[in-house]
Amino acid sequence: MDQIANLVIDLGIDAAEFKNEIPRIKNLLNGAASDAERSSARMQRFMERQTQAARQTTQAASSAATAASVHAQTVEKNAQAHERMAREVEKTRQRMEALSQKMREEQAQAMALAEAQDKAAAAFYRQIDSVKQASAGLQELQRIQQQIRQARNSGGIGQQDYL
Repeated sequence: MDQIANLVIDLGIDAAEFKNEIPRIKNLLNGAASDAERSSARMQRFMERQTQAARQTTQAASSAATAASVHAQTVEKNAQAHERMAREVEKTRQRMEALSQKMREEQAQAMALAEAQDKAAAAFYRQIDSVKQASAGLQELQRIQQQIRQARNSGGIGQQDYL
């Protein structure tokens, strides 16, 4: 029970730590919900048996009826306490669901951002490839110019050949 109460306080932890705690919290909540259901059924059966015992006791003696009434009040208080606990468990479940929804939305946003980043990276890589190709073409032009200069200097071609 203390662990469930602590859960409400600890919801402010960061998402990564919370994600690691989700299975443990889920087990705690599932266990508490299961215990509450079993306890409620036991309490219901117990209340039915006590009511029958109270009727028999009332017929036997009025003092025993008073004791059974006190006991029934205690049982009712316990049932109310279990109902309060069940309501708290439901509120916690709802908060967990809201947090889970928020995490799903944040994950979708993160995926969209990652996709946009991937597209931007792909565009940059295409630009880099284009620059590399342009650089290779420039180097080829420079090599051809060097050959032309050598041919001109050796007399293989003249200035008028450029025109």
